[in-house]
Amino acid sequence: MSIMAKLNLTQLKRPTSKSPLEKRRDNLIQKLEEQSKLAEHEAKGTKYSVTKNVWTRDDAGNKTRITRDKLIRPWYFADGQGVSLTIRYGARVLDLGKGRKAVSVPAVSAIPEVIATVITAVKAGELDAAMDAAVQAGKAK
Repeated sequence: MSIMAKLNLTQLKRPTSKSPLEKRRDNLIQKLEEQSKLAEHEAKGTKYSVTKNVWTRDDAGNKTRITRDKLIRPWYFADGQGVSLTIRYGARVLDLGKGRKAVSVPAVSAIPEVIATVITAVKAGELDAAMDAAVQAGKAK
C-alpha cells in the first residue's frame, strides 16, 4: 500500500466570498452575541471586557502596539416596567416592526434568551429590511 493511499484526498474547494446581505447578518449576529455576554456578566455582577490591539506613540515618537479595553455600550436600559432592549446596526436603532424599536424584557438576566431569539430571526432573514433601511438612512446623509 502506498503512502498517499492512506490520505483522504478531496477536490479543491475554494471558499466563495459572502454576499453583502450575509456579511450584514454576520456582523449583526456578532454584535448581538457581544451584548448577550455583556448582559450575562451584568446579571452576575461581574465586569465584561473585550481587549483590542491599538497603535500608540510614546514620548519619543515611536509607534508601539498595546492592548486596550474595547468600550462596549449596552443596547438596553432600565425603564418603568423592566428593561428595554434595542437592536442596533451601526449607530442606528432598527425598526423591529410597525414603528416599534425596542423589546421589553422583565430583567437583565432574561436578555440573553431574548437575544438568542433575535439571532434566530436574523438568520431567518426577518431583519434584512430593517438593516437595509438603516444602511440607506446612513447613505442619505
